[in-house]
Amino acid sequence: MSSGLARALADGIPAEGGLDVTVVTPINPHVSAEHHALARRLSPMTVEIGGESLQVGILEGKLGPSHAKVLIIDDGMAHEEISLGELSEPALRRLAVFSAAALQTQTHFGQHYEVIHAIGWQAALVPVLALSGTYGGEAAQPKTVLTCIDPTQTGGVPQQWLASLGLDEALPEGLDFCHQGKASLLKAGILCADVVTVTSTHAAKQLETEASSDSTSLFAEVGGKLAGVAGGLDYAHWTPENDRSIVSLYASSAIAAKHDCKRFLLDQAGLPLAPDAPLCVVTGKLDREQGIQILLDSADAWIKLPFQLVFAGSAAPEIAVQIAQLVAKTPRKVAHIQQLSGDSMHAVLAGADSVLISTPGDPIGALELKAMSFGAIPVAQPVGRLCDTVVDYDCPSETGCGLLFGQGANDSLIGSLQRLISLYRSERHWPRLVQNAMRQRFDWATTAAHYAGLYATTT
Repeated sequence: MSSGLARALADGIPAEGGLDVTVVTPINPHVSAEHHALARRLSPMTVEIGGESLQVGILEGKLGPSHAKVLIIDDGMAHEEISLGELSEPALRRLAVFSAAALQTQTHFGQHYEVIHAIGWQAALVPVLALSGTYGGEAAQPKTVLTCIDPTQTGGVPQQWLASLGLDEALPEGLDFCHQGKASLLKAGILCADVVTVTSTHAAKQLETEASSDSTSLFAEVGGKLAGVAGGLDYAHWTPENDRSIVSLYASSAIAAKHDCKRFLLDQAGLPLAPDAPLCVVTGKLDREQGIQILLDSADAWIKLPFQLVFAGSAAPEIAVQIAQLVAKTPRKVAHIQQLSGDSMHAVLAGADSVLISTPGDPIGALELKAMSFGAIPVAQPVGRLCDTVVDYDCPSETGCGLLFGQGANDSLIGSLQRLISLYRSERHWPRLVQNAMRQRFDWATTAAHYAGLYATTT
């Protein structure tokens, strides 16, 4: 999501407010100066971290139709992977160098950023260093916005690592950045940023409610600066009308060819065609942390229902064992496709009648938006962003675009699957439900417009 958000803001913000946008990002091994039409600045930039002077290269280019400036920070540490799990000390050093360099581009290029928007916990040090005033030169201190994509990724590190990089001196006195026994980069960014955003208005309200009763919450001290701004989807890339990676093209007004895509997915999964049974898919990161255990724990109940199920994607070892047992028990009903490429995800969604979303809110992948665009009905828990994007289908009014079940309630999941099967067999309601889903639009331009307004109120 973060790359989509950065591109959306670069393309959409100038159109909304006539603002100049600069995108600053760290280099990665896949960036080629020649392929991406980037020019390397002849003079490197000197960045001070932990009492050490580092020479940092800068590649410059343009992005998208807006021709927003792109600055890629070449810190010479592209091999240091920024993991979503445990953060290593060299990786922390890389984040610190990037954050300082991003702020210092103001003086290096002789410009002033009115607002700096840091996206994700990996950029959470930017608001911290901006507040310290160490790297902005004599320019006025910019306002900062921090977007928290996934509150479970906190960027926890030992306190002494911050001291070794001199970052403890940049942290304002009297603020507690500790979370679960470690110094949290995300918590530091939340406390130092002028505005903190999360991925939906419902998620913001939910976090505020939790924080009001839990003093240990990351958001306990966020005050009134928390806002919800929904992300979007690049519909040029995720639409079955012109997607050459699926076997047949189709649209909301002509969905018959989706049946060809279903046959293809069944063949790939090694399952037979069952005319009256919907084909459901569970995809993404298949582990307990993402909520799939709810589905596995209720297998004895749903295994008797007339539908087929494909698990698509790699699974944690203990989850893979449980899936393999289900496949062995019901080989004509359950299958597991373990290897997925970017294009094969398109084929999975095009072939699916429904997607069971086990992730509470799926903060990064926008899975429910992709599924709906391909006419795969989301069956999900009403939590986080899903409360803003998926509306439960109502038969009398023929409105809604998905099916919702209660959080953690296996019986409610079974009830939703029974509803799904009933709707699938309805000549009236199933085409309407699929059309409703495919006509939903959550584009990045709307997100950019929301942020343009947020920037205006911040400054």
